[in-house]
Amino acid sequence: MKRFLCLIIAVIMVISLGACGGANSDESTDTDNATTLQTEPSQAVTTAPQKVQNTEETMYDRIVREIDGEYKEKQELPENYTTAGMVQLAVEYREKWEDVAQTCYEKLMEYEPIELPDSNLCSAEEFHTYIDDYMKNWEQYRDADFEMYGKIILRTSGGGSAVAPRCAQYEYRRTMEWALGLVGICQQLRIEL
Repeated sequence: MKRFLCLIIAVIMVISLGACGGANSDESTDTDNATTLQTEPSQAVTTAPQKVQNTEETMYDRIVREIDGEYKEKQELPENYTTAGMVQLAVEYREKWEDVAQTCYEKLMEYEPIELPDSNLCSAEEFHTYIDDYMKNWEQYRDADFEMYGKIILRTSGGGSAVAPRCAQYEYRRTMEWALGLVGICQQLRIEL
């Protein structure tokens, strides 16, 4: 009985596929957005419309490409497949993101925003206080966050050699996110790094 049902289902599928495939593919071609060039009376060449792309790379994208792109390339090297290699690489590139964050912090502390009379915007002094507090809050949060993540990973994995690389990669990603937040602020203020 099962074989008979399988045979009927297979026949139905073959018939339905044959019915769907019978349409002329030339009729289903959408040429509304294409350009047709006549080469000879019986031939036509169809080209897709050209899209103009903005090729200018932002400072944010450049920094991601330079640091994170290089980090991903180096992860593929055989020496970075070991536990020690993974940890060392993540720490090295986390420190690069820390340097980016520190550079952004220093540039933002030097930045003098234009003060407008009768404005709801903060003063230059308040702006610098916010940036300084923002940095201090990150440093306090970072230390606690990294410690808690390590404890969670240790507990959930039961220990082993995977704990250190996972923690190092987590710290790398979180530091990158933090640094890129500052890069975004600098980019918005047109501060070059």
